[in-house]
Amino acid sequence: MHSMGRSIARMPNTANRRRVSVLVGRFPCLSETFIRNEIHALQQQGYAVEVISCAPRERSDVWLDTGLRVAVRHGPSGGPVRVLLSLLRFGICHPVSMARLLCVALTSAPLRPQGMWLAMRAIDTACYFTAQLQREPGTHLHAHYLHLPALVARMMARLWRVSYSVSAHAHDVFVAGFRAGSLCREARFVAVCSQHAHAHLERRLPPDQRGKLAVVHHGIPLSHFRLRTDRTWAGEDELRLLTVCRLVRKKGVDVVLRALAVLQSQQVCFTYRIVGSGPEHQSLRDLSAQLGLRAVEFLGAQTPRQVREMYAWADAFVLGCRTTANGDRDGVPNVILEAGASGVPIVVSNAGGVAEIVRPGETGWLVPAEDPQALADALQQLAQDSVLRGRIVRNARRLIEARFDISKNIVSLAQLLEREDGPECARYE
Repeated sequence: MHSMGRSIARMPNTANRRRVSVLVGRFPCLSETFIRNEIHALQQQGYAVEVISCAPRERSDVWLDTGLRVAVRHGPSGGPVRVLLSLLRFGICHPVSMARLLCVALTSAPLRPQGMWLAMRAIDTACYFTAQLQREPGTHLHAHYLHLPALVARMMARLWRVSYSVSAHAHDVFVAGFRAGSLCREARFVAVCSQHAHAHLERRLPPDQRGKLAVVHHGIPLSHFRLRTDRTWAGEDELRLLTVCRLVRKKGVDVVLRALAVLQSQQVCFTYRIVGSGPEHQSLRDLSAQLGLRAVEFLGAQTPRQVREMYAWADAFVLGCRTTANGDRDGVPNVILEAGASGVPIVVSNAGGVAEIVRPGETGWLVPAEDPQALADALQQLAQDSVLRGRIVRNARRLIEARFDISKNIVSLAQLLEREDGPECARYE
């Protein structure tokens, strides 16, 4: 759908555009820069955008300056007692609507205790926003992720009598949980951020819903990332390696650490910086110590500006992507796009949708998953072959400019938002 970027000049008059309410699990979320990029790009296309966060505002959110001028509505706070009392009041006042909401929730959420709690939260959140917010003419709801936000959007669409759509990404596509067919049943369209995720989600949806799927790559604001080609690396120099990710198993940072142990045994001098936080933080620190790695720095979560400074520092971006036991994997990680746009050579394991951007010997180094030796060999080749390195850096930037420029890709999403041939929303009486 990237070719739609040529039609920017032919977009309809902004006065006829819909108002878009973007539903997310929590906002702002440091690791979801792609959502902030999308919101900003929609605003530049003339959309009136607001954000509906299913979670209450947290103090930890305050430090993250999104750089956006957008209204953000946060969900209700309080524990199970408040939620149950709220649902009881709504059920007494609107018994028919409550029965229908329960039916939607129970046919969408996982049939286990955590799933039932999320179902109750979804009803509470949908009712809360329906009561708190004034529906403007032409409002459209667009939810990110096939879990709580999509379920809340489906309920609000019925209560408000408006249309909704969904963007699916990675974990929500690959890991069994919420029932995708139910969440997408009345959606106008379902945008998927990679070809790999599209193929997987197509198998999860019933045949009559598969026509709603459309690949819309996230894209990045290329003006934020300057192609840097002035860095040269000689054999005696320290190799500066960078990973930016959430510290979760599917990112394969442990594989990178084992690859670096191979390099260290070969007397390769390097510094490895890890930007990000997550549940694997301590176990990765422990592994680094066990392997005797001398130059590994855990920097924790960083702002987008700080991450861009890390790209300017790095000689290579490395990630050990894998498919986990429960099926979780990446689509096309935005950090790979950012690194490639910044002129940082990419070395990554082949899992999920990374091959859509990293083409071996052309736009990066793509090695088998779970293979530290192959990762170490690729880093050695990157360091030693300056001609290949330079060609790969230029090719990666050209590919990203052609297929992952958000100013082009946002038009694909805009055209989907403006379609009028989506299914009619079910109505509550």
